[in-house]
Amino acid sequence: MQKSHAQNFTPESLAKFTLEEIGFQGEGKIIDHSCGNGAFLIEIAKKFKKKAKILRICTVGILTKK
Repeated sequence: MQKSHAQNFTPESLAKFTLEEIGFQGEGKIIDHSCGNGAFLIEIAKKFKKKAKILRICTVGILTKK
């Protein structure tokens, strides 16, 4: 999607698709040196959040079994 001043922004759907294609699972270090409108960073944050919920559920399950 093109905005003013010849800037191009990645559509949310393309960012999500790209992260799925590379197999990003919501862990590791991330650098986005040209974040623009933040489409990739937003999708990455969603995956980190989803991973954190899964880990929290797993941890609670393990703790309650002892």
